[in-house]
Amino acid sequence: MGKLNDLLQQQGSEVATPETPTSTEQPSQSCTSGIPQVNVPDIRTSAVLATLTITEWSGVKKDRKASDDVTMRHGAVSNAAKVNKELLPNFRELKDIHNFVAAARKRHIQLTMPWGERGQRLLPTAMLPEYKAWATETEELFHELRTAVGSKYEWEVRKVSAAGSELGTLYDADDYDSRAVVEGKFSITFDYNPIPAADDFRVDVGKDALQELQASCDAAYARVIEDTTADLWKRLHEPLQNMVTQLQEANFDGSIRGFKKNGEPKEAGFKETLVPNVMHIVRMMEVANWSDNPVMDDAIRKLKSDLTGITSGMLKSNTLAREKVRATAENVLQSIPSLNI
Repeated sequence: MGKLNDLLQQQGSEVATPETPTSTEQPSQSCTSGIPQVNVPDIRTSAVLATLTITEWSGVKKDRKASDDVTMRHGAVSNAAKVNKELLPNFRELKDIHNFVAAARKRHIQLTMPWGERGQRLLPTAMLPEYKAWATETEELFHELRTAVGSKYEWEVRKVSAAGSELGTLYDADDYDSRAVVEGKFSITFDYNPIPAADDFRVDVGKDALQELQASCDAAYARVIEDTTADLWKRLHEPLQNMVTQLQEANFDGSIRGFKKNGEPKEAGFKETLVPNVMHIVRMMEVANWSDNPVMDDAIRKLKSDLTGITSGMLKSNTLAREKVRATAENVLQSIPSLNI
């Protein structure tokens, strides 16, 4: 389960609209008008849409009889309370795959950026190799965990069916499907699609209708750029704030910060991921600053200049290194636009 543990720990220029020709076929219409400093084709050629779809068996079911008993006992109206029971309350392999799925979904979000609805997320092509390598490993581990659930499922069902089991009178044999049915409820797929060519309107409509489509398209792409920029700033804020807090000199005055489980004094410090967490976001900012936001460009430059090559060991032992890194983090934090963070 080493790989499983590793994964669980990772989690805008304006373009004029051309005149409609007399030909029966409409030409491609640009979808970039009205989006300042955004080159829409650059988005389409520098990112894809990634979708992660996972289905799983929850192992939880509503007990109608128990629900009715609760509402009647408390004098409540029908459906005022629901009793959901865990069919296999001590099924460790089921909990493992649930934790794995949660971590996979979190990692998918970390490696991608917002794109509308329906589960699609923007994935910069510069990060596609890293994402696909992670996706391949994730699929392999998911299938291993699904097999583990299947191999133990019937044993766990026999345990809860025994007299005096964990479920007591809540047990109902009809709640349990076959192993094949349960295993079939677990699935995982990764899909990759190009960003829609929204600048290619080939429709036979009037000029007014075409202009409405144009305006809608412009607004949609503007929202994508705005949402992506805001998402990147929000991602950067937390690790930077953590860096500023952790690198305060008061944390390195030699005072004891408590004790470990073995009784040894706990020294001030931070996780090895303090700098990597920030640099991961910087890398995403480099490949996804499609609006060429100057404030973001400046933040990237400062963080790369002062954090590249910095290790946790250097920060723990070198006062000057701590002061420089902390000052840079504070400076960039102050430059982040107000985003209701």
